Formats: sequence, C-alpha cells, structure tokens
Amino acid sequence: MSPDGDARDGTLDGNDAAFVISIVEDGQHVRVTARGDVDVESVKAFHDGLRTAVAGGSAAVRIDLAQVTFLGSEGIRTLVLLHESAAAQGTRITVSDASPIVRRVLTLTESDWLLGD
Repeated sequence: MSPDGDARDGTLDGNDAAFVISIVEDGQHVRVTARGDVDVESVKAFHDGLRTAVAGGSAAVRIDLAQVTFLGSEGIRTLVLLHESAAAQGTRITVSDASPIVRRVLTLTESDWLLGD
C-alpha cells in the first residue's frame, strides 16, 4: 500500500527479462506502470493488469510505458480494445509516458492517438 492509495504489483518472469506491472489508485485516477517486454509471454499479465485498473471505476487511467522495451501487436490490440471498453463506461485511458520504441510502434500503427502527452 502506498501513502497515496492502493498499490498492486504483478511480475512475470520471461526468458530474458521480467515483465512487471503495477497499479496505484489515488482516488482521482489510476496509474498503471509497466516495465519490460509486452510480448506473447507477458500480454496476458498486461491485459489483466489494465482490466483491473479500469474495473476500479476511476474517471481516468494513465498508463506509463516509459520502461517498456518492446510492444508487440497483441499489446497494441490490448490498449485499443481497453480504450474502447473503458470509454463505454466513462473512463478515459491515456498512455501518459512512452519509451521511444513504444512511441514509434504506436505511431507506425496509427495508434498514437492513445498518447496523452
């Protein structure tokens, strides 16, 4: 538990690097922070973590991908589908920070509208 609210962490050990996702709620919004590769091995943990963040019913979920070193197609799909389902319940989803590789992938796939800089 953080001083500002509820914190939950999940770690998935991959072959090369660990994927870590954490969720911190402060009443106003939820901040999700991911670290490592979002690939075929970790996408379920990524999806589940983001779903948990949205399920809390906050008005805004900010996703920090500054420490993500790879974002595969299933990770992009997760972000887009989550954005749609969250919008239907009145929750705003934004990628508040993105590593250069994540920014490039989102731009190349025309998903950079997720960036909330």
